[in-house]
Amino acid sequence: MTKTQVLRSIRDAGCGDLIKHTVSCTHVWEMTTLKTHCGVCSQCIDRRFATLSAGCPDSEDPEEMYDVDLLRGERAAGESRTMLESYVGTARRVKNMADATFFTEFGEVHRVTRHIRGMKVDDAASRILDLYKRHAAEVCDVVAKGIQDHAQDISNGRVPSTCLLILALPDEYKRPARYAEPSLAPVLVLDEIKDGETNRGLLARIVGSERFEGVNKKLGSRELFFASLLFRSSRAHDFAGERITVVTEEEASQELLKWSNDGYLKFSGKDKDKPAYRVQKMWGEFVRQIGKEKNLKQLFTNVHKSVDGQRLYAIRLRPSEKQIAVTSIPALFQKSTA
Repeated sequence: MTKTQVLRSIRDAGCGDLIKHTVSCTHVWEMTTLKTHCGVCSQCIDRRFATLSAGCPDSEDPEEMYDVDLLRGERAAGESRTMLESYVGTARRVKNMADATFFTEFGEVHRVTRHIRGMKVDDAASRILDLYKRHAAEVCDVVAKGIQDHAQDISNGRVPSTCLLILALPDEYKRPARYAEPSLAPVLVLDEIKDGETNRGLLARIVGSERFEGVNKKLGSRELFFASLLFRSSRAHDFAGERITVVTEEEASQELLKWSNDGYLKFSGKDKDKPAYRVQKMWGEFVRQIGKEKNLKQLFTNVHKSVDGQRLYAIRLRPSEKQIAVTSIPALFQKSTA
């Protein structure tokens, strides 16, 4: 059950008046007799969304007991505002997310499905998905109703620009229409090593701009393998404020065999029989080497899994960013041996 459904059960049992006597806030040191909830911590946000979704009147969950109102309260820049935006943004994505995409983005689901007693893995996964979808719909409905109920105040500019009613509006609605949409320049480029530069054992480099300004990381064949693989991938998901571009372990394994057959990478027959194992070993070294460049540290990850449980190798970027790759890998290798 979602928290909204729990609250509805309490109300249906005639005990709605007990709700206001419960405390969910984690910032208990800020509690006063009147303001028993801060309104900015994750527990307060979750609670208030649930009480509004469940239709609790002010007598059951008084607005005045929250120091910051969920919908109309002004929110200072920083963790609390980011958390609320992420909370609503995730709910919106989950509500409209395809089943396969859900299990790709939330690979941690696979860690629990096999441990739910008396239920097959597929049934457990289906119920978890349904729970997420129900919760997402409840959150989105609260936001939509809030915007509808306060439409006049929003139109007249009587709500803070940092309240949820404004933060929840899509970015394109908040951007002045007179400005042209900026073109997306690549923030990371996989480039060749230029003439006159030392290239012994090094085949290419990653060059950065904008927040990656100053990045000029030279790569050997193993680093080039993962960089080119991820830069060329078109499979991307928005996750927690980031654009995650991914390839599956199977795709990486097939590409590794191709590189081996083309003579770009060499490894023993034992590893050739288990390319996925070889990919895992190479990834650890790749991340270690990339991490030496401070601005690239934690840019690459393999913590997510696909819907069928495959490990995903990924690069993290912001949704507004894109990367570009040199398309001719053979040309890079030819360059290095010239």
